[in-house]
Amino acid sequence: MDATWKRIAAMAATMLLCASAHATLVTQWDYSLLTRFSGDNTFTATGFPTQTETETQVAWGDPSGDVFAAGSSRSGITLSDADTVPGGDDPVADPITGRVVTNGTTLSDIGLGGWITHHNNIVSSMYATLVTSEIESTLTLTPYTPPIGGQVGPSTLAFTVHFVETPNGEPCVAASPVGNPCNDIFALNESEAFNQSFAFDGQTYFINIFPLIGDSAAAFPLLSSAQCAAAGANDGCVGFTTVEGRDTTIRFGFSITSDPVNAQLTVPEPGSLALIVLALASASLLSRRRGDLRMR
Repeated sequence: MDATWKRIAAMAATMLLCASAHATLVTQWDYSLLTRFSGDNTFTATGFPTQTETETQVAWGDPSGDVFAAGSSRSGITLSDADTVPGGDDPVADPITGRVVTNGTTLSDIGLGGWITHHNNIVSSMYATLVTSEIESTLTLTPYTPPIGGQVGPSTLAFTVHFVETPNGEPCVAASPVGNPCNDIFALNESEAFNQSFAFDGQTYFINIFPLIGDSAAAFPLLSSAQCAAAGANDGCVGFTTVEGRDTTIRFGFSITSDPVNAQLTVPEPGSLALIVLALASASLLSRRRGDLRMR
């Protein structure tokens, strides 16, 4: 009998050790992130089809125009994997590499993605216009601390950027500066921007996407129901609007957390670095109400 209980105890101890091993939290990851247009772009049925579609650019309008030139008669959305503010026209997307900290609390702890620029130039109605576009991000993670064997990915994290070139006349769905045509709208469904999960070694992790504006991290602003509907996104979507005749550049970042983030932590206006990093990474803030975090 004693020998039997010893065997049972040994088996139980082994099972506990295995469960403990599988619950080890990876605190740092090496990552490789490749972001590019999937090619699933839709354009208006009317107008001459003069669009350009590559891994890093979708452009439309006057074919003799240059999306990178101020005041051009050609609009476009470009992606860049450069380490600095993007420029140039490289049609091939390359991966960005780095290290990300699980539940990180500083800007240096997050993962950095590529730049997205909307070259919002005034385009003649004689040309077909972009309606929606899909950006595909492929993320590969390798545990760095502790160095558990194995790799996560590559797994495709696809999120659809719902874009609409709004009519340039009142009333505007997206408010614009006085004397300027209506702003255009970029919208993402909250379910696509927050808490994309993956499992590794018995632990579930969550990936959250957010914009970096200038040298600061920000929260995606909530868009109005009318703006979401105009862009073809679900009610309660998040995103941003862009002013006609200007270039708007945003770099996307991502965090990895061991608990899901409360999606209600999005705020109506861009937040500070402290706000978004704590919101994404600190378990103590997961139960905070949306109203507590609104910028005034």
